[in-house]
Amino acid sequence: MATSSVSQGESAASLAGQPVNPPMRTPWQVTKAVWYALILREIQSMFFSRRFGAFWVLAEPMLHVVIMMLIFSFIRDIAMPGVPFALWLLLGIVPFFMMREIVFGNLGAIKANKALFTYRQVKPFDTYVARAAVQIMVYGSVLVILTSALMFLFGYDLPVYKPIQLLMVVGVMVALAFGLGILFSLLVHALPDIEPIVRLLFFPLYLLSGVIFPLSFVPSKYYEYLLWNPFLHLIDLFRQYSLAAYTPLEGTNLTYPAEFALVLMFFGLLIYRQRQYALVMD
Repeated sequence: MATSSVSQGESAASLAGQPVNPPMRTPWQVTKAVWYALILREIQSMFFSRRFGAFWVLAEPMLHVVIMMLIFSFIRDIAMPGVPFALWLLLGIVPFFMMREIVFGNLGAIKANKALFTYRQVKPFDTYVARAAVQIMVYGSVLVILTSALMFLFGYDLPVYKPIQLLMVVGVMVALAFGLGILFSLLVHALPDIEPIVRLLFFPLYLLSGVIFPLSFVPSKYYEYLLWNPFLHLIDLFRQYSLAAYTPLEGTNLTYPAEFALVLMFFGLLIYRQRQYALVMD
């Protein structure tokens, strides 16, 4: 009876032209709405803020992959046993670029969305999530387009050997890049002059992660030091779970980069929690 009387009262108020209070949204519903709006804003800024923006966003990583394929496949004549070198190269460059751009996107997330922090629903962490989601979509699209082209032109098999394990590797990649991006973002916010140094760090990492050079020729006394690099593990595992004939590098596993990602996420979120109000007010 009480419920019926309340509904009749609301109907009477609406018919009389009196405002009816909308239902309260849960914090999770508010967060989802903020993420959705920020993702749309990032997509519009990335794809439509300049002429042919959508083309260049997808063309830049595609051209890089194609040029590297031409250089190493024809000029250097590198071959991978049982695996097409073009596909091997593609499955290293694209995931590395995705992780790199998640980190770089987080570096400028706070500055680019400064005006939005006047809305109390929008937090700096939301901008991190939005930028990471857009980069995942961009490089996921690049990987699908280029692998489809290789399959159509050269008759390669679908590069998904173990899909569940492959998704687990991608999840660890995103967590690692996201945690590293938060830490670097907080560091750059405190010391803006070091941003170029942070960006330069990814060039040696690009070379030492086995992205474009096979690391099987590295002497064992140096190779054990390369295994400290979690990016090397993830790139190799991505190839391993994509290509059935691929011979994985010795010593790579998912446990080490997963633990590394958890540590980065823990310290990144801990420092973010302490500085989140300073990020908004500065």
